[in-house]
Amino acid sequence: MNRVARTSLVAVVMLCGASLAAQKKPDFSGRWVSVGPAKGPGTEQVVTQDDKSLTTQRPDGTRKTVYQLDGVDRRMPPPSSGGMAAEITFMGSAKWDGDRLVVLTTITHGSNGKQQLRDVWSLDKQGQLVIETTEIGPDGRSETKRTIWKKK
Repeated sequence: MNRVARTSLVAVVMLCGASLAAQKKPDFSGRWVSVGPAKGPGTEQVVTQDDKSLTTQRPDGTRKTVYQLDGVDRRMPPPSSGGMAAEITFMGSAKWDGDRLVVLTTITHGSNGKQQLRDVWSLDKQGQLVIETTEIGPDGRSETKRTIWKKK
């Protein structure tokens, strides 16, 4: 292969790599209804998203949670104030991993330890929202569940 052909090949490979790195991030905005797993379908959530944040809330506007999409860990308000002890704190962050959004939440229960949640958001081939949640308890044991949401 001559030098010009080799240089052209390198340029094409670099452009292809740059286009893969600049993958378009999915927009999760919409009103979603859970369809799976079989236990507990029908839950609804409203998601709004822009370049800097993702917001989830119930259709009636309650349980609103806002995540900044910069990966910075921030203190968050508890999901509800009813009966929660003051020593419980919530920290959350969200960042992109290719075309998936990774949301990390750490819940500190005073002296009882920490619970961590790792939610990975993606869209499947049918356009359904898939949220895979891994929960790590204070004892270090983990459990993963997958919830499928269909746009309403």
